[in-house]
Amino acid sequence: MLIAVTGTPGTGKTSACDVLASRGYDVRSLLELAKDNGTSRASKGGEFIIDVDSLRNKLDDLREGKEKILVDGHLSHHLGPDLCVVLRCSPDILERRLAPRKYPSKKLRENVEAEAIDLVLVEAIERCEDTYEIDATEKSAEEVANDIELIMNGDRRRYNPGKVDWSEVVMSWY
Repeated sequence: MLIAVTGTPGTGKTSACDVLASRGYDVRSLLELAKDNGTSRASKGGEFIIDVDSLRNKLDDLREGKEKILVDGHLSHHLGPDLCVVLRCSPDILERRLAPRKYPSKKLRENVEAEAIDLVLVEAIERCEDTYEIDATEKSAEEVANDIELIMNGDRRRYNPGKVDWSEVVMSWY
Protein backbone atom coordinates (compact mmCIF):
# COMPACT_ATOMS: atom_id res chain seq x y z
CA MET A 1 0.00 0.00 0.00
CA LEU A 2 1.40 3.38 -1.03
CA ILE A 3 0.36 6.18 1.32
CA ALA A 4 0.92 9.80 0.32
CA VAL A 5 1.48 12.28 3.13
CA THR A 6 1.00 15.56 1.32
CA GLY A 7 0.09 19.18 1.88
CA THR A 8 1.31 22.67 1.23
CA PRO A 9 4.96 23.22 2.26
CA GLY A 10 5.12 24.01 5.99
CA THR A 11 2.10 21.99 7.09
CA GLY A 12 4.21 19.47 9.03
CA LYS A 13 4.58 16.53 6.66
CA THR A 14 8.24 15.82 7.30
CA SER A 15 7.98 16.30 11.07
CA ALA A 16 5.05 13.86 11.31
CA CYS A 17 6.75 11.40 8.94
CA ASP A 18 9.93 11.53 11.03
CA VAL A 19 7.86 10.44 14.03
CA LEU A 20 6.28 7.64 11.99
CA ALA A 21 9.71 6.49 10.79
CA SER A 22 10.88 6.37 14.42
CA ARG A 23 7.90 4.08 15.09
CA GLY A 24 9.12 1.64 12.45
CA TYR A 25 7.16 2.69 9.38
CA ASP A 26 8.81 2.65 5.97
CA VAL A 27 8.83 6.39 5.16
CA ARG A 28 10.38 7.76 2.00
CA SER A 29 10.99 11.33 0.95
CA LEU A 30 9.52 12.12 -2.45
CA LEU A 31 12.65 14.05 -3.38
CA GLU A 32 14.96 11.19 -2.35
CA LEU A 33 12.82 8.70 -4.30
CA ALA A 34 13.04 10.96 -7.35
CA LYS A 35 16.81 11.34 -7.03
CA ASP A 36 17.30 7.59 -6.52
CA ASN A 37 15.19 6.79 -9.58
CA GLY A 38 16.63 9.44 -11.89
CA THR A 39 13.37 11.36 -12.10
CA SER A 40 14.56 14.73 -10.81
CA ARG A 41 16.86 17.47 -11.95
CA ALA A 42 18.14 20.68 -10.42
CA SER A 43 16.77 23.93 -11.79
CA LYS A 44 18.84 27.07 -12.36
CA GLY A 45 17.61 28.35 -8.99
CA GLY A 46 18.92 25.26 -7.21
CA GLU A 47 15.49 23.72 -6.56
CA PHE A 48 14.75 20.21 -7.76
CA ILE A 49 12.16 19.54 -10.41
CA ILE A 50 10.54 16.14 -10.07
CA ASP A 51 9.04 14.24 -12.98
CA VAL A 52 6.20 12.68 -10.99
CA ASP A 53 4.81 10.81 -14.01
CA SER A 54 8.11 9.00 -14.57
CA LEU A 55 8.50 8.35 -10.85
CA ARG A 56 4.95 6.95 -10.60
CA ASN A 57 5.82 4.47 -13.36
CA LYS A 58 8.87 3.27 -11.42
CA LEU A 59 7.14 2.68 -8.08
CA ASP A 60 5.76 -0.79 -8.78
CA ASP A 61 9.08 -2.36 -7.78
CA LEU A 62 9.12 -0.33 -4.57
CA ARG A 63 5.59 -1.45 -3.63
CA GLU A 64 6.29 -5.13 -4.17
CA GLY A 65 6.39 -7.09 -0.93
CA LYS A 66 5.75 -4.04 1.28
CA GLU A 67 2.71 -3.70 3.50
CA LYS A 68 2.84 0.09 3.79
CA ILE A 69 5.13 2.70 2.32
CA LEU A 70 4.58 6.32 3.24
CA VAL A 71 5.81 8.98 0.83
CA ASP A 72 6.44 12.41 2.33
CA GLY A 73 6.18 15.27 -0.12
CA HIS A 74 3.89 18.01 -1.33
CA LEU A 75 3.57 16.27 -4.71
CA SER A 76 3.21 12.72 -3.36
CA HIS A 77 -0.51 12.70 -4.18
CA HIS A 78 0.53 12.66 -7.87
CA LEU A 79 2.09 9.19 -7.50
CA GLY A 80 -1.13 7.18 -7.65
CA PRO A 81 -1.29 6.38 -3.93
CA ASP A 82 -3.73 3.91 -2.43
CA LEU A 83 -4.36 6.31 0.45
CA CYS A 84 -3.73 10.02 0.69
CA VAL A 85 -3.42 12.11 3.87
CA VAL A 86 -3.41 15.88 3.34
CA LEU A 87 -2.00 17.99 6.14
CA ARG A 88 -3.56 21.42 6.50
CA CYS A 89 -2.50 24.57 8.38
CA SER A 90 -4.16 27.93 8.88
CA PRO A 91 -2.74 30.32 6.26
CA ASP A 92 -1.74 32.86 8.94
CA ILE A 93 0.23 30.25 10.89
CA LEU A 94 1.61 28.77 7.67
CA GLU A 95 3.01 32.14 6.69
CA ARG A 96 4.84 32.34 10.03
CA ARG A 97 6.18 28.80 9.58
CA LEU A 98 7.45 29.52 6.07
CA ALA A 99 9.05 32.91 6.84
CA PRO A 100 12.28 31.40 8.29
CA ARG A 101 12.77 29.46 5.04
CA LYS A 102 13.64 32.74 3.32
CA TYR A 103 11.41 32.02 0.32
CA PRO A 104 11.07 34.92 -2.11
CA SER A 105 7.92 36.89 -1.23
CA LYS A 106 6.15 35.65 -4.37
CA LYS A 107 6.76 31.98 -3.47
CA LEU A 108 5.69 32.56 0.14
CA ARG A 109 2.46 34.21 -1.00
CA GLU A 110 1.76 31.44 -3.55
CA ASN A 111 2.09 28.76 -0.85
CA VAL A 112 -0.14 30.62 1.61
CA GLU A 113 -2.76 31.24 -1.08
CA ALA A 114 -2.59 27.60 -2.21
CA GLU A 115 -3.39 26.52 1.35
CA ALA A 116 -6.18 29.08 1.64
CA ILE A 117 -7.95 27.76 -1.47
CA ASP A 118 -7.48 24.05 -0.63
CA LEU A 119 -5.29 23.50 -3.71
CA VAL A 120 -3.45 20.37 -2.54
CA LEU A 121 -6.63 18.89 -1.04
CA VAL A 122 -8.54 19.33 -4.31
CA GLU A 123 -5.67 17.83 -6.32
CA ALA A 124 -5.47 14.89 -3.92
CA ILE A 125 -9.21 14.21 -4.11
CA GLU A 126 -9.01 14.28 -7.91
CA ARG A 127 -6.16 11.76 -7.92
CA CYS A 128 -6.92 9.46 -5.00
CA GLU A 129 -10.31 8.05 -4.10
CA ASP A 130 -9.23 7.43 -0.51
CA THR A 131 -8.25 10.95 0.66
CA TYR A 132 -8.39 12.41 4.18
CA GLU A 133 -7.30 15.67 5.78
CA ILE A 134 -5.81 16.62 9.13
CA ASP A 135 -5.79 20.16 10.52
CA ALA A 136 -2.23 20.25 11.85
CA THR A 137 -2.33 23.94 12.79
CA GLU A 138 -2.14 23.45 16.56
CA LYS A 139 -0.92 19.86 16.75
CA SER A 140 2.51 18.52 17.57
CA ALA A 141 4.29 16.20 15.15
CA GLU A 142 3.44 13.31 17.48
CA GLU A 143 -0.26 14.19 17.44
CA VAL A 144 -0.29 14.41 13.64
CA ALA A 145 1.55 11.08 13.43
CA ASN A 146 -1.10 9.57 15.73
CA ASP A 147 -3.82 10.89 13.42
CA ILE A 148 -2.08 9.43 10.38
CA GLU A 149 -1.84 6.06 12.14
CA LEU A 150 -5.56 6.18 12.92
CA ILE A 151 -6.32 6.84 9.25
CA MET A 152 -4.01 4.01 8.12
CA ASN A 153 -5.74 1.67 10.56
CA GLY A 154 -9.22 2.49 9.29
CA ASP A 155 -10.46 5.11 11.79
CA ARG A 156 -11.17 7.68 9.08
CA ARG A 157 -14.59 9.23 9.59
CA ARG A 158 -13.41 12.33 11.48
CA TYR A 159 -10.80 13.02 8.79
CA ASN A 160 -13.13 13.18 5.79
CA PRO A 161 -12.21 16.06 3.48
CA GLY A 162 -14.16 19.28 3.67
CA LYS A 163 -14.00 19.89 7.40
CA VAL A 164 -11.11 22.35 7.25
CA ASP A 165 -12.25 25.77 6.06
CA TRP A 166 -10.00 28.81 5.81
CA SER A 167 -12.63 31.14 4.26
CA GLU A 168 -12.77 33.36 7.37
CA VAL A 169 -9.01 33.80 7.26
CA VAL A 170 -9.16 34.69 3.58
CA MET A 171 -11.97 37.19 4.17
CA SER A 172 -9.86 38.91 6.82
CA TRP A 173 -7.31 39.71 4.08
CA TYR A 174 -9.80 42.11 2.46
